[in-house]
Amino acid sequence: AFAATIPSALKIKKGGEMKYILHRTMEGILPDAIVHRKDKLGHSVPFKNWIRDAETVQGLIRDVLSEESVRERGLFNAPVIRSMIGQHLRKTHNHSHRLWALVVLELWMRKHL
Repeated sequence: AFAATIPSALKIKKGGEMKYILHRTMEGILPDAIVHRKDKLGHSVPFKNWIRDAETVQGLIRDVLSEESVRERGLFNAPVIRSMIGQHLRKTHNHSHRLWALVVLELWMRKHL
């Protein structure tokens, strides 16, 4: 609720500096090397591991991206998608983000088209 009341100009400065207020508030409290560090990234979602290790996620992907579903939709090449799934599960390639994007797209199309 409080964050919604803060003007956007104080949240993001020109040049894309994020968390401007936080950085300004911490100046003089934390070392500058910490306050202004540029190497910190957000946490990523472990799609790669979920797809390889979680049977429920594997089942969802195999169901949503089954050859029959892909052929019926007619947008993508079913053998290529089957190959991507196989390569990912065998750990020869990381197709996690592509596969997840295809799952989300297919589920969206099922609901809205």
